[in-house]
Amino acid sequence: MPRSGSDEARLAALEAEIEALRGELAELRGLVRRIEPAPPRTGDAASDGGTRPQPSLVDRLRVATPPAVHRSSLSGDAVESWVGRYGTLMAGAFVILLGVGTLVVWAVQRGLISPELRVAAGAIATAFVAAAGMQFRRKGERRYGNVLLALSLAMTSVVAWGAGPRLQIVPAGVALAVVDLVAVAIAVLATHDDSEFLFAVAVAGALSAPFVTAEDRGRPDVLLVYGAIVLLGGIRASSDPDWRRAPILLVAGAALYELTAAGLPGVAGWYGPFLVPLFGGVLALGALVLAEPAWRGVLARSFLAVALIGVLFGWDAIPGQPAALVAIISAALLATTYAALWVDRPEQPLWPASALFLPLLSLGVAVARAEGRVAQSAVLVGWGLVALAMWRAERWRSRPARGGAHLLLATMLVAM
Repeated sequence: MPRSGSDEARLAALEAEIEALRGELAELRGLVRRIEPAPPRTGDAASDGGTRPQPSLVDRLRVATPPAVHRSSLSGDAVESWVGRYGTLMAGAFVILLGVGTLVVWAVQRGLISPELRVAAGAIATAFVAAAGMQFRRKGERRYGNVLLALSLAMTSVVAWGAGPRLQIVPAGVALAVVDLVAVAIAVLATHDDSEFLFAVAVAGALSAPFVTAEDRGRPDVLLVYGAIVLLGGIRASSDPDWRRAPILLVAGAALYELTAAGLPGVAGWYGPFLVPLFGGVLALGALVLAEPAWRGVLARSFLAVALIGVLFGWDAIPGQPAALVAIISAALLATTYAALWVDRPEQPLWPASALFLPLLSLGVAVARAEGRVAQSAVLVGWGLVALAMWRAERWRSRPARGGAHLLLATMLVAM
């Protein structure tokens, strides 16, 4: 019987389906062969008694199929959980502080609370907050505990300000010592737990203490000595190479102290015009000796960079100082500068710019004292020869790129 056109079309479609199924079956067989487990050893088969079930084809295909890549995303539930955990905590703390502050202000305005009672109540509240922070930490909630400890340090500063310069209950030195003791305790806890947040809070609290507890403007030399002690202690304590905000805080604190000291009335001692450069040099030396090797060179160069402002503020007072004293100070700053520039591991960011500009700190001190064009030219040539010697030293240790920066500086200085 002859076939109709519709029968031939159906037959062609059926053959195409069969060919497609054969291709898919061939792919499945190849996949099964690739994932076919090795035949069990005789001992294993005997121990299992031949009853170990073989995985089915579906299980094998499920194992062979790569799992989908899981990408974490901030879903609505996660945002709600975050707000519930931290937002409500912050809002509750703010409302409590607002209510307590309103009550205290009301009582003070009506003479119901004496100054001594106010300070005692503040100290007790601070102690309760610190104790709550420690309790949270013991229960494993370090984030909450650290926030409460930071809050307790801020409250300590406020109480010390009230007890010292505000109400004159205790001397300002005692108030400063109390804040420093609390800051040191938090810093010790931060280094023990490797908490950069707590460390930053402790250093910031110690650096801000003189501005909170001081009764008057103070002396710039005393301020810089205190700042050097705090910053050197912070350099020594911050020993974690993964910390990134701690070095920035230390450099920012040094810059703040230098600007503050430059704005205070000068001192009559021999060190008066050199206070800020010497402060930066001491911090740079401390960084080279005490800092974490991962950011030792960067920190030392940063301290020297922010100390450049000291040359501008002391420029008019330096010419009146003895030439031998200026020579000693400028030579010490020059040696410290090139010691910081000698550090080459790990990779030092902004090193070429540092090699060109940091020697200006010691050069500015020396040039400010030099009288006449001949003396200034001699100073420039001397600094150029030192840069030329550093170029040879860098070539000796196979650092031609670094040596090129020294050579460029030497050429510029000699040509001036």
